[in-house]
Amino acid sequence: MSERDGNTEIYTMEADGTDLLRLTSTPEEERMPDWAPVPSANVTVTATDNAFTPGSVTARPGDRVRWRFAGPSVHTATDRTGMGLFGSGSVPPGGSYAFAFVSAGSYPYACLLHSEMRGAIEIAVLARPGSGGQSTEFTITWADTAAPTRFVYDVQLKRPESTFIDWMTGESAGAATFVADAGRGAYVFRARLRNAGGDASDYPRGTSIQVR
Repeated sequence: MSERDGNTEIYTMEADGTDLLRLTSTPEEERMPDWAPVPSANVTVTATDNAFTPGSVTARPGDRVRWRFAGPSVHTATDRTGMGLFGSGSVPPGGSYAFAFVSAGSYPYACLLHSEMRGAIEIAVLARPGSGGQSTEFTITWADTAAPTRFVYDVQLKRPESTFIDWMTGESAGAATFVADAGRGAYVFRARLRNAGGDASDYPRGTSIQVR
């Protein structure tokens, strides 16, 4: 634990004091944490002066994104969806911050200290199998957990030779099955996270299944 940012928060670091990683970012004081092994980040973004690299990354529901702050200036990685999902606070060079994205969506973020530094995390819907016949039951997954309290999932579908329409809105479940209902061709799915106040992530690029 440390009060380096003005409030008691929980951090991890290597034994030699490097690779500082802030685990919490809340107005409450964080104390007496329980310890359990944390899986490695699935995706890493590097923050240097003036840029996040890569500027846009694609991951899957449940993947963990880690920002490594290389400096030389202090930076933040802060959610811009309006939902306040994540925020690193001010992190000095050598520090890190990680966040697990539970659901599909396109999540823009920025450095609050340098307005030109912006990026996006694209979390794509999963569709299994990737192809099948007109009677195949496909599993469409847009989140790896049920929606948190006061949040819901919106899922859109584009049928062959058509445009995106709402398929399932205000959902709390993270997956559903689908059987082709418009013949052969490509069916495309995308989803977003939305809160009770109407703030939401953007829709990411769609994930397609091919129906023979």
